[in-house]
Amino acid sequence: MRLSSGAFTLAELLVVIALVGVIASLLISSLQKYRKTANAAQCINNMRTIAGGVIMYTGDNEGRFPPYITAANGQPWSMYRSWDYVIKPYLEMASERPGKLFKCPSDPRPYIDANGNYARSYSLSAFYTSTSSWPPPGSGLISIDTSEGVPTPVRRIAQVSRPTKCIMLSEWCSDPNGQTLANYQNQLPYSALTSIWIWKGQEPVLSNKKTIHDPMINYAFVDGHVEALRLSDITDNFSISGNTLWTAVTQ
Repeated sequence: MRLSSGAFTLAELLVVIALVGVIASLLISSLQKYRKTANAAQCINNMRTIAGGVIMYTGDNEGRFPPYITAANGQPWSMYRSWDYVIKPYLEMASERPGKLFKCPSDPRPYIDANGNYARSYSLSAFYTSTSSWPPPGSGLISIDTSEGVPTPVRRIAQVSRPTKCIMLSEWCSDPNGQTLANYQNQLPYSALTSIWIWKGQEPVLSNKKTIHDPMINYAFVDGHVEALRLSDITDNFSISGNTLWTAVTQ
């Protein structure tokens, strides 16, 4: 009678290795999905907190949204500050490092780059004033037309016709050429965007052509709630005369 030596055969070892590989791939896939879901949830919390800071700011400033520019004309560019700069005091009660709230965890950039710039993933909904008739005059909350002087014109929160259906904050992944995210904290470029920049062919996508929470993007509304929407929710059926999610004052 021949007793078993207890050793694995080559075939048995190959089967075990294959099973370990399958289990590892399943675990990695599950972890990636969990991380994606967790990042999207953290982003929603960030935007909800920032939206709350904007609303508190309006309460202390005659109902006005924060301006695009807070420095006076004639000062050096380094002295110009964007809307996120003026609301940070309202966020300190929610975070010891309020600047961290402005970076989505799915934003691929480092929080601080080699030049000392702090990443910002979010932009306020904006409008042009004297420089353009498009987008429609009812769109947006703050002006990015610097020719109007400083501080730039803004709407009052009470002017918003449909606070639950008007976008306040958007994730902004790239410019039409896919080169820029929402720039850096306290700096103007891409700190606010007009609905004209959210259009077929120049949607806010990453370099891989996917949205930052593929297939969704998070948006905060004027009443403070946050929704995850598809690009089609904000780009399809976009008529010049109709009211959209970008419309502050209905026409």
